Amino acid sequence: MLRTRKIRIHGHSTSVRLERGFWAILDEMARAEGKSVGRLVTQLYDEVRRTEADLTNFASCLRVIALHYGIYYADQFAPHTKTKGPAWLLVGNSNER
Repeated sequence: MLRTRKIRIHGHSTSVRLERGFWAILDEMARAEGKSVGRLVTQLYDEVRRTEADLTNFASCLRVIALHYGIYYADQFAPHTKTKGPAWLLVGNSNER
């Protein structure tokens, strides 16, 4: 299920639409860094821009970043799921799906 959040990047309001599992990973990333999700997303935006990568679909970029983080820290996410298979990709409360 997709969820839209409004985020400010350098003072400009934008909406980002991602699956709840990706938001859960971004929430965890922000918590681990001691930042808000908005500040984390702004930092990620700046880092991607420095690489001169194409940012026509920033939501997809956030998915890839969250996926890499989720895979790297999979052992932290796996115990929280009750299903079999690759369900750890659906990080978050199963009641939210």
